[in-house]
Amino acid sequence: KEKLGKMNAIWIVFLGLLCSAAFADEERDQFFDDFIETLTSKFKNEGLDPAELPGKSVTFSKKVKFFTVKGEAKIYEGKLRGISSMHREGPASVGIRDGKIILKATVVFDQLVASYQAKASVMKVGPKFKANMTMDGVKATFEVAQSEGGPAELVNFQLTDTGKLKMGQFRGLGELNKYVNKFAGKLMGFVKGTIVHLFKGTVKRRIITSLNGVEIDRSQFE
Repeated sequence: KEKLGKMNAIWIVFLGLLCSAAFADEERDQFFDDFIETLTSKFKNEGLDPAELPGKSVTFSKKVKFFTVKGEAKIYEGKLRGISSMHREGPASVGIRDGKIILKATVVFDQLVASYQAKASVMKVGPKFKANMTMDGVKATFEVAQSEGGPAELVNFQLTDTGKLKMGQFRGLGELNKYVNKFAGKLMGFVKGTIVHLFKGTVKRRIITSLNGVEIDRSQFE
């Protein structure tokens, strides 16, 4: 009976530790989820979703028999929607570095859509239409630190995966569509670079300002 009592006591302690660890994990995750919810609301309310995107045009020329045909593929009046789709992926982690508590998580933006007015023309004649580009699976490392008695601050927001960009086809020029679309593919690199720049600049700055006044209850994680 004495041995059985000791075994029961060990199991109770073990289960207690498991519950404590699970509670700490839940607290870390909840901190990020609450902050992200506040942040994404600000993205919508303060005009960052949708965000404006600059335009771009590419030109091409193709010799057809005795003539040189010149054309252009153009996108303009761009908007990026979906920045507020940010959410945590996987569990958050916690650690201590240089006397600061560090909370870290991976966040995902999986509903990004870049919408543009577009024009495809040959010899300055051609249709106007809407062009949508989707960018899925954009991921970033999100790291927040706080020293004892100090404010929470962003120490790292770094894109770890820029996802895949998909673009619709330019159309309306008959046999010349394939030539326009061949050169229009150059626009995809421009759009993706613009979106990455937006995240590294505007989005990151908005996170920094949103952390003003946020305090981490260190006792929950230490």
